Amino acid sequence: MEQSSGPTSLRDAPPTLPWTLTGAQSTDAPAEGPEFAVAIDPGQTTGVVVCTWRDSKSFQVVLSEEAIWKERIDVLDRILRNTLVARVVLVEDFRLYKAFSKTMVNNRFEAVQVIGNVQAILWGLSGLMTAPIIMLPAHLKQGVQILPEHAKWFSGRGEHARDAYKLFRYWWLMRYAAEHA
Repeated sequence: MEQSSGPTSLRDAPPTLPWTLTGAQSTDAPAEGPEFAVAIDPGQTTGVVVCTWRDSKSFQVVLSEEAIWKERIDVLDRILRNTLVARVVLVEDFRLYKAFSKTMVNNRFEAVQVIGNVQAILWGLSGLMTAPIIMLPAHLKQGVQILPEHAKWFSGRGEHARDAYKLFRYWWLMRYAAEHA
């Protein structure tokens, strides 16, 4: 599937995106009704990826975005409102390990704040969006590679959009691992 002609950055996108998923199907989506997922790598810069799939064989990237701190609420709200039919929202979890506790003194814990922002936005959408939030540990994305056919979505992006993609790909691979065994 070719990259959508829709926006690749939400900073300049209209409030309703060309690929809005709030109806029965996306304007770019096949009639069969694919499934959608939103994956989020929270932090001072937050990576967000929206992916779609119809079966266990392949998936497509619909959006790859990074939001700087001051834009995080607007970007997260816009993406989540435009993906109301998402099957799942995947968020990289934050754990403070004892070995790192001293190095985290005076830290603002931006990742934790973004996780709270996502939960608050989804709470505000309750009744509209029924996708569960799945918190996944950061170490799961280690060793996960970006597929060559998806690399174009990450050209010019930082590590956070890539990490969100890797989180989604890990979840997707584990979800369908039994079918591929």
